Amino acid sequence: MEEVQLLKKKPSWYRRWWGILILVILLFCFVCSGYIAYKAYFIYQQMRAGTYLTNKNEFDMKLFTDSLSPSWGNDGAPITIVEFADFNCPRCLQAFEPINIIKAKYSDKIKFYWRNYPVVKENSVEFALAGVCAERQGKFWEYHDIMFVRQGTISIGDLEGIMKEIGVDVEKYKTCMNLSLTMSQIRKDYFASQDGLVRGTPTFFINGHKLEGAIPLANWEEIIATLIK
Repeated sequence: MEEVQLLKKKPSWYRRWWGILILVILLFCFVCSGYIAYKAYFIYQQMRAGTYLTNKNEFDMKLFTDSLSPSWGNDGAPITIVEFADFNCPRCLQAFEPINIIKAKYSDKIKFYWRNYPVVKENSVEFALAGVCAERQGKFWEYHDIMFVRQGTISIGDLEGIMKEIGVDVEKYKTCMNLSLTMSQIRKDYFASQDGLVRGTPTFFINGHKLEGAIPLANWEEIIATLIK
């Protein structure tokens, strides 16, 4: 009897519980990536049709723009973009390269703001606080780039070394990290995120329209080209 059981064919991997779980995860990732591309294309088509500005889901960008938040671009630009993000967020890392490309190409046409939404890991808040302190010494974007290039390898203990690397006064940085005013900036970002019903990272607001997830470069190009016509 035992020999007969041993001779029975083992079930295929995709019929085991862990195989089914892997398939479900892969399907979810595929659906999410397709939805992001579709949503960006849908907005692009709205703008081409001239119905974009009357969309019922439009948000007031004044809810999200803050003079104390890190920003780049032209103050009088026709396009305003606000990103809510987390330095630990893998999808924010996917968004990192396309945003750098549009920054190099369209910085005169865009005003871009960074807002913190530190929810991915326990050290996300510390990373956000360090970003606030880097911004106070005019070094946020240098910090921002390092945090994404080295994502997954950085601990809280590495932050002081990163500050030295980008030219931040470390003593001022240490003082800044302990100020209640620094945490208040993170709270401001959080309250702004609630105004925009932010549920995850990255979330973008582009001239009032909300997009969730990493936007492919091709879709960025389409949206920007339409808005600057």
